[in-house]
Amino acid sequence: KYTLESSENFDQFLTELGVGFIIRNLAKTSKPEIVIEIKDDTYTIHTVALLKTSVIEFKLGQEFEEARMDGKTVKVSFLLFHLTFFLFLR
Repeated sequence: KYTLESSENFDQFLTELGVGFIIRNLAKTSKPEIVIEIKDDTYTIHTVALLKTSVIEFKLGQEFEEARMDGKTVKVSFLLFHLTFFLFLR
């Protein structure tokens, strides 16, 4: 179980994604709790945030569609390098 402590350039990131002003400001104040589960080669990430709870399931390096918390759908893939997740959006 993890809790977000800080994020840098988050507002700029959300702006680039086209997230609206109100949702952006609510997201910036949220400190979501994240639970990561691993079973075989499948990862499940549960995110409990102020606005919404989400669950995503994926395999590393495989692209999938994710419904973001702002309601938009994007194609994403995750890589894991030195115990750090890297998220790629398309």
